[in-house]
Amino acid sequence: MLKIEDRGHMVLIWENLLDWYDEESETLYDSAPIQFENGRIEVICEDFIAIEKEEGFVLYVQNSLGEVEEILSTDGYLMSTKEAAERWGIDESYIRRKINEFPPGTTRKFGKQWVVTKNGMNAVFGQVPSLQKVYGDEKKDTV
Repeated sequence: MLKIEDRGHMVLIWENLLDWYDEESETLYDSAPIQFENGRIEVICEDFIAIEKEEGFVLYVQNSLGEVEEILSTDGYLMSTKEAAERWGIDESYIRRKINEFPPGTTRKFGKQWVVTKNGMNAVFGQVPSLQKVYGDEKKDTV
């Protein structure tokens, strides 16, 4: 797993990504284990890559199967449909079937993987039930 440090205006990824870097275009190849939107590579070396974030920055990290494992965004919390399904207690396929009902800008497709924002999930499926709502307003004493 890549080590990622979010330093506000900059993201550091502690991994040698030089094999996926095109010096001519100063970008990463599509096959790189990370991809990003709305950012600029500041430094790339054998130890790390530093990416300056711009408004709307999104970082995607893929596993060896090409599936999105981790997402970092300045636009709000993004999650895979698998993570969203677990949080909302619904089936992942149900989220994918409703993807056209999400507000504009609250979903993205990265390869074969859909990612959704918390705001999009709230708009389509409502707020995640809190423990208080699930268990009632009464607090129970535990011994």
